[in-house]
Amino acid sequence: MRRKLWIVCVVVALWPSMAMGKFCSDFPWHYPRDMVMPDLVFEGQESMRAGSLLEARTLFSTYLVEHEEGVFADGVRWAVASLPDGSDEPGHEFLTQIKRLQTMKTAEPDSVYAPWALCVIGQLYWEVEWYSE
Repeated sequence: MRRKLWIVCVVVALWPSMAMGKFCSDFPWHYPRDMVMPDLVFEGQESMRAGSLLEARTLFSTYLVEHEEGVFADGVRWAVASLPDGSDEPGHEFLTQIKRLQTMKTAEPDSVYAPWALCVIGQLYWEVEWYSE
């Protein structure tokens, strides 16, 4: 009886988000909360929230040119990997995004961003109706 109740609760809790087609959280930035976020990173986050993904990618890429290492650079690299690129093959952007995320996940399997990347890969497959992947 408890098992059935638990299953029903999980289905009720997850169904609305899955029906909407988005089941991954927004990008999970990990950094010490007492640090001041650089302007380029903040502007990139705002662009992501607004849906301006190419603009966000440009801002983050600019940040990485100036700061290859550091607390924010790791998160920015993962964010860039998840965003579409203007040079991605039209109609197959999702495949390139998946490849970039898989490359990052393989290179850094213990990163705090790896579980999120796995979720995004699944979401990208879901959005193009490749359910068997």
